[in-house]
Amino acid sequence: MMKALLARDGQPSSEIEDIHWGYVKQEREQGYDNARQAALIAGLPIEVGGVTVNRNCGSSLQAINNAAQSIAAGCEDVQIAGGVEHMHHLPMEAGFDPSPRLLYRHSPAVFNMGLTAENLALKYRISRREQDEFALRSHRRAADVTDSDAFSTEIIPTWRTHEEDRRKIMAKCRCSRSDTTL
Repeated sequence: MMKALLARDGQPSSEIEDIHWGYVKQEREQGYDNARQAALIAGLPIEVGGVTVNRNCGSSLQAINNAAQSIAAGCEDVQIAGGVEHMHHLPMEAGFDPSPRLLYRHSPAVFNMGLTAENLALKYRISRREQDEFALRSHRRAADVTDSDAFSTEIIPTWRTHEEDRRKIMAKCRCSRSDTTL
């Protein structure tokens, strides 16, 4: 993806100074500074650094913010920022083994956005129906913009393994479905 981004934008890889990459599940082949691994796989110069950021569901946004702040502060001029996740390969709960000291005061739910949403709904008295209506509206908006190809120039198609173990080009988000109902 990084190689395709540079080719599309005509940016010489020698001008990339750093990479900020958001990623939650940093383990096994997806661990050990995924940003740096991706840069080397993409053929970027060995001098290009990389940092992998984990802020759970906000990891990619945090990586973009970090890169923007670094550029604004005059530390670098050209960076790549974004993120990646492969939850089908390493599900969120797989291998999660928190310190017992964490569990003295907190539930493992403090790391799970779905459970966090449920806790906030209780605290602020947001009904299940209100949650579902908000989620449906958001999901339909995402599906509409995906179906319209409005962001097609911002997406770099990539290979994925299809359900029948066949490789297939993915050029759209697979998460939104226009047939979703309340």
